[in-house]
Amino acid sequence: MFGMGSIAKLGQKVAGASMKGLRIGEKVTGEVAKIGHKVRDYGKYATMAAGAINPAAGAAVGAAVGIAGTIGDVAGKANSAIKSTEEYIKECL
Repeated sequence: MFGMGSIAKLGQKVAGASMKGLRIGEKVTGEVAKIGHKVRDYGKYATMAAGAINPAAGAAVGAAVGIAGTIGDVAGKANSAIKSTEEYIKECL
């Protein structure tokens, strides 16, 4: 039913589609990491300002900034994993 040539073409299409998906994922996780790190960097100042007004508000802002930083770190790790997967697929092709 299927010859080896058509199976190889189908495999190339699947690999190409996965590479497109990985590139999109790489862009998204890269942007999320960048924004998360910016929020953490600039959020320190917001935490200090809120803490000067009300210590409870400072703690709440600090917690939110910490969560944004953690999300940025996780997105950075995901971005690295996507890049290594992309390199592996390129080697296989």
